[in-house]
Amino acid sequence: MKIALNLLSNKMKNRVRVQRDFCTDGNILCSGTQLTQVFLNVLDNAQQAVSGSGNIWIATRRANESLIVRIRDDGAGIPEDIQGRIFDPCFTTKEIGVGTGLGLSITYGIVKGHGGSVDNSSPPPVRKRAR
Repeated sequence: MKIALNLLSNKMKNRVRVQRDFCTDGNILCSGTQLTQVFLNVLDNAQQAVSGSGNIWIATRRANESLIVRIRDDGAGIPEDIQGRIFDPCFTTKEIGVGTGLGLSITYGIVKGHGGSVDNSSPPPVRKRAR
């Protein structure tokens, strides 16, 4: 996690504040390089989702033999009609030439390869009432 945050620090500097809430027993047997790639992909998407300035929250918790990592951001969220596609290879919501649509697909494969699972949730956008 630390390496991914260091690599993204220039993109987030003075714009995105990272709130950390890590459990004390967060060690798991894994490929550190591959999990760094997972965190890099997810955190880069999170910082891109934050419009202007905002926050990213990272929390880890121990659950028996597993480690649960939750990452949340101040971004606008993912529209419900595309939430089921975000882990598909080459799916992107970014402009042509900005993203390849491989980051979350790679993330999904790495986590599954480690015997884990990955999912997302995005609350529906808050609609303003007309006056």
